[in-house]
Amino acid sequence: MPRGVPSAVIIIPAYKAAKTLDRTLESAVRSLRQYTDVEKQPLQAEILVVDDLSPDETPDIVMAWSKRDPAVRLHRNAVNRGPGFSRNEGVRRSTGTFLFFLDSDDVFYPNHVSVCLNALLADDSVGYVFTRMKVEMPTMHPDW
Repeated sequence: MPRGVPSAVIIIPAYKAAKTLDRTLESAVRSLRQYTDVEKQPLQAEILVVDDLSPDETPDIVMAWSKRDPAVRLHRNAVNRGPGFSRNEGVRRSTGTFLFFLDSDDVFYPNHVSVCLNALLADDSVGYVFTRMKVEMPTMHPDW
């Protein structure tokens, strides 16, 4: 992969996400802002929320974020098609070289984007990065 200014997009499929979306977007913006690499290159980034025709305030929340941060964009599907379609629609509409997926009820660690991009940029043979997750749900089965 040629070196240059890295570009990334965080794709967030959303449906009825009004209760959790602020926290999710805050973590995505924070993670993008904390990006640093060894050459101190800037990061071209966008956060694309693909709303699957939510009947709640989900699109309003995204529009409020887009006014505060131009990296945040909203796309609304024409028909409710589910999270898989929304992820694929996000890929089709994205402009980033590196794709990150974040569900509308999840959060990134502050250094998530930086750690992943630095791993990807360090070695041209690396095509993807798989990370672990931390689940804070005491009722969840430990094998999950």
